[in-house]
Amino acid sequence: MEHTNPAAHFGPANGKENAKPEHKIQASLIHWALLHDLTFHHCFDDFDHVFDELFFVTDEFSAGDIRADIIALGRKADRYFPVFIELKVDRLLTRLICQLDAAKEAAAISQDDFIEFLSAATGVEKERIDFKPQLIIVWHESKSGIESETVRKARGKGYMTGVFQPDDRIHFAGEKPTV
Repeated sequence: MEHTNPAAHFGPANGKENAKPEHKIQASLIHWALLHDLTFHHCFDDFDHVFDELFFVTDEFSAGDIRADIIALGRKADRYFPVFIELKVDRLLTRLICQLDAAKEAAAISQDDFIEFLSAATGVEKERIDFKPQLIIVWHESKSGIESETVRKARGKGYMTGVFQPDDRIHFAGEKPTV
């Protein structure tokens, strides 16, 4: 399926043309999901080692200091799992990691309720959902073309990274695990 740029049709709510790039990407991802039965894995290039399908659940999840830009439900083979996604261009990576960790920990505290929520939102039977969240940081590509050591370390701790592309797609960054 060809991915179009629906975010180009969305202006910022305040009418100004200074919408953050991550808000445009988020609008594009949600728009795609709404038009495609809540699936938006087609927007994530080269993530096939992580998920076969990705279902949009909610955006702008916030509970006090705990937040996530997008919560999704991933499927790989017959296993379903939560996916927490942070979209940022100019935020410190350490802050993004803290946000994802906090969201994952909060969901783990009420794991049964969180799985029930994912099930209700997607129609997937709760017994088929494992609580083994995937954490994705969508980041800007380095202007120098050289990835920072901080990004490599985050990936080494299990965070996956994707990079914004001009076509509003997200491309997997880093080395894929060998099977």
